[in-house]
Amino acid sequence: MKISQRYILFIVSITTIIVLSGCVSPIPLHNVQYTGAVNVTSSKTAKVQLASSEGRTDISEGEINPPISTGPDPYLRFHIRNQRAFLVALRKELVRLSVFKSAVGGNSSKPADITITIIFTQTHHDVDDQVYTLHVTMELSGGTLPLREQYRVISSVKDSSWEKWNTTAYQGKEKAVKRLLEKLIPAIEVYLNTTDE
Repeated sequence: MKISQRYILFIVSITTIIVLSGCVSPIPLHNVQYTGAVNVTSSKTAKVQLASSEGRTDISEGEINPPISTGPDPYLRFHIRNQRAFLVALRKELVRLSVFKSAVGGNSSKPADITITIIFTQTHHDVDDQVYTLHVTMELSGGTLPLREQYRVISSVKDSSWEKWNTTAYQGKEKAVKRLLEKLIPAIEVYLNTTDE
């Protein structure tokens, strides 16, 4: 049986495409920007910090969300470095959009008017479709009353079928960060709106 040159070329081409499709670079999550409109600006300062959900019994109301990150490859999970990069993006966007005059990290000793605590209670990575599901609790304090809200973000929620099929893990993480910014920034605006200047 003789194999034609066309068939060999076809096999080599497909193999090359498959190999090259696996060569992707990480996307810097700390540079992701919020694209929505902002209706509230202030001259207040904020402290944005990450807290662990381990040992806390007050996070999930009526359900248990153990603080886990699942998925077959630990590097592709939405791990602590990604969570910290999200906090940097959130701080940068809150200042860029003038929601706050300044925003510092949780390790800062500078006083702040409003404290924003982000708790990743559960993260999940679906390796087949590169979909990230994040369960996040946000606590706000420093206003009239403290506030705690829970959010569930799915990275592929706005994707077309083609986008879902053609998404890398890094793009999935970037989309998860965008979706989370789309949930949290409006909630922070509402909280600021109810806080006396």
